[in-house]
Amino acid sequence: MTAVYCRQSADKKDSISIETQEQRCLQRIGANESYRVYSDKGFSGKNTERPAFAKMMSDVNAGRIGRIIVYKLDRLSRSLFDFVNLMKLFDSAGVVFLSAEESFDTSGEMGRAMLGILMVFAQYERECIQKRVTDNYYQRAKDGYFLGGSAPFGYELDKDKRLTPLPAQAEIVRALYEKYSKEGCSLGALARELNVKGAATNRGKPFSAVAVRRILRNPVYAMADMSVYGHLLEKGANINANAEDFTGKCGCTVYGKRSGRSKFSALDGEYVRLDTHPGIIPSAVWLEVQRRLDKNLQTAPPDKGSSWLSGIVKCKDCGYAVTPLKGKNGVRYFTCGGKKLGVCKRKRSAFGFDDIESAALKALKARILEAGFSSVEKNKNASVEFTLLLKEKEKLSEKISAAALALISEKGTVAEHLKNEIIRLDNSLKKTQARIATLREKEGLSVPAEKLETVCEGLENWDKDKLRAVALLYIDRVYITCDGISFYFKI
Repeated sequence: MTAVYCRQSADKKDSISIETQEQRCLQRIGANESYRVYSDKGFSGKNTERPAFAKMMSDVNAGRIGRIIVYKLDRLSRSLFDFVNLMKLFDSAGVVFLSAEESFDTSGEMGRAMLGILMVFAQYERECIQKRVTDNYYQRAKDGYFLGGSAPFGYELDKDKRLTPLPAQAEIVRALYEKYSKEGCSLGALARELNVKGAATNRGKPFSAVAVRRILRNPVYAMADMSVYGHLLEKGANINANAEDFTGKCGCTVYGKRSGRSKFSALDGEYVRLDTHPGIIPSAVWLEVQRRLDKNLQTAPPDKGSSWLSGIVKCKDCGYAVTPLKGKNGVRYFTCGGKKLGVCKRKRSAFGFDDIESAALKALKARILEAGFSSVEKNKNASVEFTLLLKEKEKLSEKISAAALALISEKGTVAEHLKNEIIRLDNSLKKTQARIATLREKEGLSVPAEKLETVCEGLENWDKDKLRAVALLYIDRVYITCDGISFYFKI
Protein backbone atom coordinates (compact mmCIF):
# COMPACT_ATOMS: atom_id res chain seq x y z
CA MET A 1 0.00 0.00 0.00
CA THR A 2 1.10 3.56 -0.74
CA ALA A 3 0.74 6.21 1.98
CA VAL A 4 0.09 9.86 1.11
CA TYR A 5 1.11 12.16 3.95
CA CYS A 6 -0.10 15.78 4.10
CA ARG A 7 0.58 18.43 6.73
CA GLN A 8 -0.43 22.07 7.11
CA SER A 9 0.57 24.14 10.12
CA ALA A 10 -2.10 26.83 9.76
CA ASP A 11 -4.44 28.38 7.17
CA LYS A 12 -2.49 31.18 5.45
CA LYS A 13 -2.78 32.83 2.05
CA ASP A 14 0.61 31.56 0.93
CA SER A 15 0.32 28.04 2.40
CA ILE A 16 -0.59 24.95 0.38
CA SER A 17 -3.83 23.41 1.60
CA ILE A 18 -4.21 19.80 2.62
CA GLU A 19 -6.49 19.21 -0.38
CA THR A 20 -3.95 20.61 -2.87
CA GLN A 21 -1.14 18.55 -1.37
CA GLU A 22 -3.28 15.43 -1.64
CA GLN A 23 -4.13 16.08 -5.30
CA ARG A 24 -0.47 16.60 -6.26
CA CYS A 25 0.54 13.39 -4.50
CA LEU A 26 -2.25 11.32 -6.04
CA GLN A 27 -0.89 12.17 -9.49
CA ARG A 28 2.07 9.90 -8.65
CA ILE A 29 -0.17 6.90 -7.91
CA GLY A 30 -1.29 4.38 -10.53
CA ALA A 31 -4.95 3.76 -11.36
CA ASN A 32 -5.07 0.32 -9.76
CA GLU A 33 -2.71 1.10 -6.88
CA SER A 34 -4.11 0.97 -3.34
CA TYR A 35 -3.39 3.96 -1.11
CA ARG A 36 -4.36 5.73 2.09
CA VAL A 37 -4.16 9.44 2.97
CA TYR A 38 -2.80 10.56 6.36
CA SER A 39 -3.46 14.27 7.10
CA ASP A 40 -2.30 16.47 9.99
CA LYS A 41 -3.83 19.94 10.00
CA GLY A 42 -2.67 22.53 12.52
CA PHE A 43 0.53 20.68 13.50
CA SER A 44 4.08 22.01 13.26
CA GLY A 45 6.86 20.16 11.45
CA LYS A 46 9.44 20.97 14.14
CA ASN A 47 8.81 17.57 15.75
CA THR A 48 7.03 14.29 14.98
CA GLU A 49 4.29 14.51 17.61
CA ARG A 50 1.31 14.41 15.21
CA PRO A 51 -1.66 11.98 15.35
CA ALA A 52 -1.92 11.07 11.65
CA PHE A 53 1.86 10.81 11.40
CA ALA A 54 1.91 8.46 14.41
CA LYS A 55 -0.76 6.28 12.77
CA MET A 56 1.25 6.15 9.53
CA MET A 57 4.42 5.14 11.37
CA SER A 58 2.46 2.42 13.17
CA ASP A 59 1.40 1.05 9.77
CA VAL A 60 5.01 1.26 8.56
CA ASN A 61 6.22 -0.79 11.52
CA ALA A 62 3.43 -3.30 10.89
CA GLY A 63 4.62 -3.77 7.30
CA ARG A 64 1.42 -2.42 5.72
CA ILE A 65 3.11 0.39 3.77
CA GLY A 66 5.55 -0.02 0.88
CA ARG A 67 5.81 3.60 -0.31
CA ILE A 68 5.27 7.07 1.17
CA ILE A 69 4.55 10.18 -0.93
CA VAL A 70 4.62 13.77 0.33
CA TYR A 71 4.04 17.05 -1.47
CA LYS A 72 7.44 18.41 -0.34
CA LEU A 73 10.13 17.18 2.03
CA ASP A 74 9.30 19.71 4.74
CA ARG A 75 5.77 18.28 5.00
CA LEU A 76 7.33 15.23 6.64
CA SER A 77 9.63 17.16 8.98
CA ARG A 78 11.42 20.50 9.25
CA SER A 79 14.10 18.95 11.45
CA LEU A 80 17.05 17.58 9.49
CA PHE A 81 17.92 15.29 12.38
CA ASP A 82 14.38 13.81 12.50
CA PHE A 83 14.20 13.56 8.71
CA VAL A 84 17.41 11.53 8.41
CA ASN A 85 16.33 9.20 11.22
CA LEU A 86 13.02 8.64 9.45
CA MET A 87 14.86 7.82 6.22
CA LYS A 88 16.93 5.23 8.06
CA LEU A 89 13.76 3.73 9.53
CA PHE A 90 12.06 3.65 6.10
CA ASP A 91 15.13 1.99 4.58
CA SER A 92 15.22 -0.74 7.24
CA ALA A 93 11.48 -1.34 6.75
CA GLY A 94 11.84 -1.54 2.95
CA VAL A 95 9.71 1.60 2.40
CA VAL A 96 10.36 3.84 -0.63
CA PHE A 97 10.05 7.59 0.00
CA LEU A 98 9.02 10.07 -2.72
CA SER A 99 8.57 13.86 -2.81
CA ALA A 100 6.01 14.84 -5.48
CA GLU A 101 7.42 18.32 -6.20
CA GLU A 102 11.16 17.64 -5.68
CA SER A 103 13.68 15.25 -7.22
CA PHE A 104 13.76 12.98 -4.22
CA ASP A 105 12.92 9.32 -4.74
CA THR A 106 14.80 6.76 -2.64
CA SER A 107 14.07 4.03 -5.20
CA GLY A 108 16.55 5.68 -7.62
CA GLU A 109 20.31 6.30 -7.53
CA MET A 110 20.14 10.10 -7.35
CA GLY A 111 17.55 9.99 -4.60
CA ARG A 112 19.84 7.76 -2.54
CA ALA A 113 22.75 10.08 -3.32
CA MET A 114 20.76 13.08 -2.07
CA LEU A 115 19.92 11.08 1.06
CA GLY A 116 23.66 10.54 1.57
CA ILE A 117 24.22 14.31 1.40
CA LEU A 118 21.48 14.94 3.94
CA MET A 119 23.00 12.35 6.27
CA VAL A 120 26.37 14.12 6.11
CA PHE A 121 24.80 17.44 7.07
CA ALA A 122 22.67 15.80 9.76
CA GLN A 123 25.80 14.29 11.28
CA TYR A 124 27.45 17.71 11.21
CA GLU A 125 24.39 19.25 12.90
CA ARG A 126 24.41 16.49 15.53
CA GLU A 127 28.12 17.02 16.27
CA CYS A 128 27.61 20.80 16.57
CA ILE A 129 24.79 20.28 19.08
CA GLN A 130 26.92 17.82 21.08
CA LYS A 131 29.81 20.29 21.08
CA ARG A 132 27.61 23.14 22.35
CA VAL A 133 26.13 20.94 25.10
CA THR A 134 29.59 19.71 26.14
CA ASP A 135 31.07 23.23 26.14
CA ASN A 136 28.17 24.50 28.25
CA TYR A 137 28.59 21.59 30.70
CA TYR A 138 32.28 22.28 31.29
CA GLN A 139 31.72 26.04 31.50
CA ARG A 140 29.06 25.54 34.18
CA ALA A 141 31.49 23.30 36.05
CA LYS A 142 34.19 25.98 35.95
CA ASP A 143 31.67 28.57 37.19
CA GLY A 144 30.93 26.43 40.26
CA TYR A 145 27.41 25.26 39.39
CA PHE A 146 26.18 21.86 40.54
CA LEU A 147 26.07 19.57 37.50
CA GLY A 148 23.15 17.35 38.45
CA GLY A 149 22.64 14.02 40.14
CA SER A 150 22.44 13.39 43.87
CA ALA A 151 24.75 15.01 46.41
CA PRO A 152 27.65 12.80 47.57
CA PHE A 153 27.22 10.94 50.85
CA GLY A 154 27.88 13.39 53.70
CA TYR A 155 26.46 16.42 51.89
CA GLU A 156 23.12 17.86 50.83
CA LEU A 157 22.13 20.58 48.36
CA ASP A 158 21.00 23.94 49.73
CA LYS A 159 18.46 26.22 48.01
CA ASP A 160 21.19 27.64 45.77
CA LYS A 161 22.22 24.13 44.62
CA ARG A 162 25.47 24.29 46.60
CA LEU A 163 26.87 21.43 48.65
CA THR A 164 26.62 21.76 52.41
CA PRO A 165 27.66 19.14 55.03
CA LEU A 166 24.97 16.83 56.41
CA PRO A 167 26.06 16.42 60.08
CA ALA A 168 25.10 12.75 60.71
CA GLN A 169 26.52 11.47 57.41
CA ALA A 170 29.58 13.71 57.67
CA GLU A 171 30.47 12.00 60.97
CA ILE A 172 30.29 8.60 59.24
CA VAL A 173 32.64 9.86 56.52
CA ARG A 174 35.11 11.20 59.11
CA ALA A 175 35.05 7.84 60.93
CA LEU A 176 35.71 5.93 57.69
CA TYR A 177 38.76 8.06 56.88
CA GLU A 178 40.07 7.87 60.41
CA LYS A 179 39.81 4.06 60.59
CA TYR A 180 41.15 3.34 57.11
CA SER A 181 44.15 5.62 57.62
CA LYS A 182 45.35 3.12 60.23
CA GLU A 183 46.97 -0.23 59.46
CA GLY A 184 44.96 -3.45 59.34
CA CYS A 185 41.56 -2.04 58.35
CA SER A 186 39.93 -3.34 55.14
CA LEU A 187 37.14 -1.92 52.98
CA GLY A 188 35.01 -5.01 53.60
CA ALA A 189 35.40 -4.68 57.37
CA LEU A 190 34.32 -1.02 57.24
CA ALA A 191 31.28 -1.93 55.11
CA ARG A 192 30.26 -4.72 57.53
CA GLU A 193 30.58 -2.39 60.51
CA LEU A 194 28.32 0.21 58.88
CA ASN A 195 25.72 -2.41 57.94
CA VAL A 196 25.64 -3.87 61.47
CA LYS A 197 24.93 -0.35 62.77
CA GLY A 198 22.06 0.01 60.28
CA ALA A 199 23.69 2.69 58.12
CA ALA A 200 22.68 2.91 54.46
CA THR A 201 23.88 4.66 51.31
CA ASN A 202 22.03 7.62 49.77
CA ARG A 203 20.04 5.08 47.74
CA GLY A 204 18.94 3.28 50.90
CA LYS A 205 21.08 0.20 50.21
CA PRO A 206 23.59 -1.55 52.49
CA PHE A 207 27.21 -0.50 52.15
CA SER A 208 29.61 -2.59 50.06
CA ALA A 209 33.39 -2.43 49.77
CA VAL A 210 32.93 -0.59 46.46
CA ALA A 211 30.70 2.07 48.06
CA VAL A 212 33.22 2.61 50.86
CA ARG A 213 36.10 2.90 48.38
CA ARG A 214 34.23 5.58 46.41
CA ILE A 215 33.85 7.65 49.54
CA LEU A 216 37.53 7.25 50.43
CA ARG A 217 38.66 8.15 46.90
CA ASN A 218 36.44 11.18 46.42
CA PRO A 219 38.31 14.54 46.70
CA VAL A 220 35.00 16.24 47.46
CA TYR A 221 35.70 15.60 51.18
CA ALA A 222 39.30 16.88 51.23
CA MET A 223 40.16 20.21 52.83
CA ALA A 224 42.23 20.84 49.73
CA ASP A 225 45.53 22.61 50.24
CA MET A 226 48.65 22.78 48.04
CA SER A 227 49.63 19.20 48.95
CA VAL A 228 46.27 17.97 47.63
CA TYR A 229 46.81 20.13 44.52
CA GLY A 230 50.18 18.42 44.00
CA HIS A 231 48.62 14.95 44.42
CA LEU A 232 45.86 15.69 41.86
CA LEU A 233 48.42 17.12 39.44
CA GLU A 234 50.65 14.07 39.86
CA LYS A 235 47.68 11.81 39.09
CA GLY A 236 47.19 13.61 35.76
CA ALA A 237 44.04 15.58 36.57
CA ASN A 238 43.10 18.76 34.68
CA ILE A 239 42.59 21.36 37.42
CA ASN A 240 40.65 24.59 36.89
CA ALA A 241 42.43 26.59 39.64
CA ASN A 242 45.93 27.69 40.55
CA ALA A 243 47.99 26.18 43.37
CA GLU A 244 47.65 29.32 45.52
CA ASP A 245 43.83 28.94 45.47
CA PHE A 246 44.12 25.67 47.42
CA THR A 247 44.00 27.10 50.94
CA GLY A 248 42.83 24.01 52.87
CA LYS A 249 39.21 25.05 53.25
CA CYS A 250 37.18 23.78 50.28
CA GLY A 251 36.73 20.39 48.65
CA CYS A 252 37.14 19.40 44.99
CA THR A 253 34.67 18.01 42.47
CA VAL A 254 35.51 15.54 39.68
CA TYR A 255 33.38 16.04 36.59
CA GLY A 256 33.18 14.89 32.98
CA LYS A 257 33.11 11.47 31.32
CA ARG A 258 35.17 8.77 33.04
CA SER A 259 35.74 6.47 30.00
CA GLY A 260 34.41 3.38 31.78
CA ARG A 261 36.91 3.48 34.66
CA SER A 262 35.99 3.04 38.31
CA LYS A 263 34.74 6.24 39.85
CA PHE A 264 37.58 8.36 41.33
CA SER A 265 40.08 5.46 41.13
CA ALA A 266 42.01 6.98 38.21
CA LEU A 267 42.24 10.73 37.67
CA ASP A 268 44.44 10.73 34.57
CA GLY A 269 42.76 13.09 32.09
CA GLU A 270 39.82 13.80 34.41
CA TYR A 271 38.60 17.34 35.14
CA VAL A 272 38.77 18.55 38.74
CA ARG A 273 37.56 21.89 40.01
CA LEU A 274 38.24 23.56 43.35
CA ASP A 275 34.69 23.92 44.65
CA THR A 276 33.08 26.38 47.06
CA HIS A 277 31.77 23.85 49.62
CA PRO A 278 33.71 23.22 52.87
CA GLY A 279 35.86 20.10 53.03
CA ILE A 280 35.41 17.81 56.05
CA ILE A 281 38.61 15.70 55.97
CA PRO A 282 42.03 17.26 56.77
CA SER A 283 44.38 17.09 53.80
CA ALA A 284 46.96 14.96 55.66
CA VAL A 285 44.35 12.28 56.48
CA TRP A 286 42.90 12.33 52.95
CA LEU A 287 46.36 11.92 51.39
CA GLU A 288 47.29 9.09 53.77
CA VAL A 289 44.12 7.24 52.76
CA GLN A 290 45.01 7.70 49.06
CA ARG A 291 48.47 6.30 49.74
CA ARG A 292 47.06 3.21 51.46
CA LEU A 293 44.47 2.67 48.71
CA ASP A 294 47.20 2.88 46.05
CA LYS A 295 49.36 0.43 48.00
CA ASN A 296 46.52 -2.08 48.35
CA LEU A 297 45.71 -1.70 44.67
CA GLN A 298 49.22 -2.90 43.80
CA THR A 299 48.87 -6.02 45.96
CA ALA A 300 47.89 -9.03 43.86
CA PRO A 301 44.49 -10.46 44.87
CA PRO A 302 44.38 -14.06 46.10
CA ASP A 303 43.28 -16.86 43.79
CA LYS A 304 39.53 -16.95 44.32
CA GLY A 305 38.86 -19.97 42.16
CA SER A 306 36.87 -19.13 39.03
CA SER A 307 33.58 -20.55 37.77
CA TRP A 308 31.58 -20.32 34.56
CA LEU A 309 28.61 -19.42 36.79
CA SER A 310 30.23 -16.23 38.18
CA GLY A 311 27.75 -13.34 38.18
CA ILE A 312 24.77 -15.62 37.57
CA VAL A 313 24.33 -17.18 41.04
CA LYS A 314 22.43 -15.14 43.65
CA CYS A 315 21.43 -15.69 47.27
CA LYS A 316 17.64 -16.09 47.47
CA ASP A 317 17.52 -14.60 50.98
CA CYS A 318 19.41 -11.32 50.47
CA GLY A 319 19.77 -10.98 46.69
CA TYR A 320 23.56 -10.55 46.79
CA ALA A 321 25.88 -12.44 44.45
CA VAL A 322 27.18 -15.84 45.51
CA THR A 323 30.84 -15.80 44.46
CA PRO A 324 33.48 -18.54 44.07
CA LEU A 325 36.39 -18.71 46.52
CA LYS A 326 39.33 -21.04 47.14
CA GLY A 327 40.24 -21.92 50.72
CA LYS A 328 43.77 -22.26 52.12
CA ASN A 329 43.46 -26.03 51.75
CA GLY A 330 42.72 -25.62 48.03
CA VAL A 331 39.04 -26.55 48.37
CA ARG A 332 36.73 -24.38 46.25
CA TYR A 333 33.33 -23.22 47.42
CA PHE A 334 30.67 -20.53 46.80
CA THR A 335 30.04 -17.90 49.48
CA CYS A 336 27.25 -15.34 49.93
CA GLY A 337 28.35 -11.72 49.40
CA GLY A 338 25.58 -10.44 51.66
CA LYS A 339 26.85 -12.63 54.49
CA LYS A 340 30.32 -11.08 54.18
CA LEU A 341 28.78 -7.60 54.41
CA GLY A 342 26.63 -8.49 57.40
CA VAL A 343 23.27 -8.02 55.64
CA CYS A 344 22.32 -11.69 55.06
CA LYS A 345 20.65 -13.43 58.03
CA ARG A 346 20.99 -17.01 56.77
CA LYS A 347 23.03 -19.35 59.00
CA ARG A 348 24.90 -21.07 56.19
CA SER A 349 27.29 -18.91 54.15
CA ALA A 350 29.29 -21.46 52.08
CA PHE A 351 28.09 -23.95 49.47
CA GLY A 352 29.88 -26.82 47.71
CA PHE A 353 31.54 -25.64 44.48
CA ASP A 354 31.31 -28.92 42.56
CA ASP A 355 27.75 -29.60 43.73
CA ILE A 356 26.47 -26.28 42.35
CA GLU A 357 28.36 -26.51 39.06
CA SER A 358 27.23 -30.11 38.49
CA ALA A 359 23.58 -29.25 39.18
CA ALA A 360 23.79 -26.21 36.90
CA LEU A 361 25.40 -28.19 34.08
CA LYS A 362 22.71 -30.87 34.31
CA ALA A 363 19.94 -28.23 34.21
CA LEU A 364 21.63 -26.43 31.29
CA LYS A 365 21.85 -29.64 29.21
CA ALA A 366 18.18 -30.38 29.80
CA ARG A 367 17.20 -26.84 28.81
CA ILE A 368 19.27 -26.93 25.61
CA LEU A 369 17.59 -30.16 24.49
CA GLU A 370 14.18 -28.69 25.32
CA ALA A 371 14.60 -25.22 23.79
CA GLY A 372 17.02 -26.01 20.97
CA PHE A 373 20.56 -24.94 20.33
CA SER A 374 19.95 -22.61 17.38
CA SER A 375 21.08 -19.56 19.37
CA VAL A 376 24.53 -21.08 19.92
CA GLU A 377 25.36 -23.43 17.03
CA LYS A 378 25.32 -21.28 13.88
CA ASN A 379 27.04 -21.60 10.58
CA LYS A 380 30.46 -20.21 11.46
CA ASN A 381 31.36 -19.38 7.84
CA ALA A 382 28.06 -17.51 7.43
CA SER A 383 28.76 -15.53 10.61
CA VAL A 384 32.17 -14.43 9.27
CA GLU A 385 30.66 -13.49 5.91
CA PHE A 386 27.85 -11.61 7.66
CA THR A 387 30.35 -9.49 9.61
CA LEU A 388 32.37 -8.72 6.46
CA LEU A 389 29.23 -7.77 4.56
CA LEU A 390 28.15 -5.31 7.25
CA LYS A 391 31.55 -3.61 7.01
CA GLU A 392 31.28 -3.57 3.20
CA LYS A 393 27.82 -2.00 3.43
CA GLU A 394 29.18 0.76 5.65
CA LYS A 395 32.10 1.45 3.28
CA LEU A 396 29.84 1.60 0.21
CA SER A 397 27.46 4.04 1.97
CA GLU A 398 30.40 6.29 2.88
CA LYS A 399 31.70 6.24 -0.73
CA ILE A 400 28.25 7.13 -2.09
CA SER A 401 27.98 10.06 0.33
CA ALA A 402 31.46 11.32 -0.61
CA ALA A 403 30.73 11.08 -4.34
CA ALA A 404 27.38 12.84 -3.87
CA LEU A 405 29.06 15.71 -2.01
CA ALA A 406 31.68 16.06 -4.76
CA LEU A 407 28.92 16.11 -7.39
CA ILE A 408 27.55 19.37 -5.98
CA SER A 409 30.58 21.41 -7.11
CA GLU A 410 31.41 19.58 -10.36
CA LYS A 411 30.11 19.94 -13.92
CA GLY A 412 30.68 18.44 -17.35
CA THR A 413 32.75 15.27 -17.76
CA VAL A 414 33.71 15.06 -14.07
CA ALA A 415 30.07 15.34 -13.02
CA GLU A 416 29.08 12.62 -15.47
CA HIS A 417 31.82 10.37 -14.13
CA LEU A 418 30.64 10.94 -10.56
CA LYS A 419 27.05 10.08 -11.53
CA ASN A 420 28.18 6.81 -13.10
CA GLU A 421 30.28 6.05 -10.02
CA ILE A 422 27.26 6.67 -7.75
CA ILE A 423 25.16 4.30 -9.87
CA ARG A 424 27.88 1.61 -9.74
CA LEU A 425 28.29 1.95 -5.98
CA ASP A 426 24.54 1.91 -5.47
CA ASN A 427 24.22 -1.35 -7.42
CA SER A 428 26.97 -2.90 -5.29
CA LEU A 429 25.20 -1.69 -2.16
CA LYS A 430 21.93 -3.30 -3.23
CA LYS A 431 23.67 -6.64 -3.87
CA THR A 432 25.37 -6.44 -0.47
CA GLN A 433 22.06 -5.67 1.26
CA ALA A 434 20.38 -8.58 -0.51
CA ARG A 435 23.10 -10.99 0.64
CA ILE A 436 22.83 -9.68 4.23
CA ALA A 437 19.06 -10.29 4.14
CA THR A 438 19.62 -13.86 2.91
CA LEU A 439 22.07 -14.62 5.71
CA ARG A 440 19.71 -13.16 8.29
CA GLU A 441 17.02 -15.60 7.17
CA LYS A 442 19.44 -18.53 7.48
CA GLU A 443 20.37 -17.59 11.06
CA GLY A 444 17.06 -18.93 12.30
CA LEU A 445 17.72 -22.50 11.09
CA SER A 446 17.56 -25.06 13.90
CA VAL A 447 20.04 -27.81 14.66
CA PRO A 448 19.01 -31.48 14.29
CA ALA A 449 18.11 -33.22 17.56
CA GLU A 450 20.88 -35.83 17.21
CA LYS A 451 23.47 -33.04 16.94
CA LEU A 452 22.05 -31.36 20.05
CA GLU A 453 22.52 -34.55 22.03
CA THR A 454 26.13 -34.86 20.84
CA VAL A 455 26.85 -31.26 21.82
CA CYS A 456 25.28 -31.70 25.26
CA GLU A 457 27.27 -34.83 25.98
CA GLY A 458 30.51 -32.88 25.58
CA LEU A 459 29.57 -29.69 27.43
CA GLU A 460 31.59 -30.59 30.55
CA ASN A 461 34.72 -30.75 28.38
CA TRP A 462 34.31 -27.19 27.10
CA ASP A 463 36.61 -24.53 28.51
CA LYS A 464 35.20 -22.10 31.07
CA ASP A 465 34.74 -19.13 28.66
CA LYS A 466 32.78 -21.12 26.06
CA LEU A 467 30.62 -22.76 28.71
CA ARG A 468 29.91 -19.37 30.27
CA ALA A 469 28.89 -17.95 26.87
CA VAL A 470 26.32 -20.74 26.48
CA ALA A 471 25.11 -20.31 30.07
CA LEU A 472 24.51 -16.58 29.54
CA LEU A 473 22.37 -17.37 26.49
CA TYR A 474 20.08 -19.73 28.36
CA ILE A 475 20.28 -18.98 32.10
CA ASP A 476 18.77 -15.80 33.50
CA ARG A 477 19.76 -16.42 37.14
CA VAL A 478 20.41 -19.17 39.67
CA TYR A 479 19.09 -18.78 43.22
CA ILE A 480 20.63 -20.65 46.15
CA THR A 481 18.82 -21.31 49.41
CA CYS A 482 19.59 -23.56 52.38
CA ASP A 483 17.14 -26.06 50.89
CA GLY A 484 18.53 -26.24 47.36
CA ILE A 485 19.03 -24.54 43.98
CA SER A 486 16.46 -22.88 41.70
CA PHE A 487 17.08 -22.16 38.00
CA TYR A 488 15.40 -19.45 35.90
CA PHE A 489 15.94 -19.56 32.14
CA LYS A 490 15.76 -16.90 29.41
CA ILE A 491 14.76 -19.33 26.66
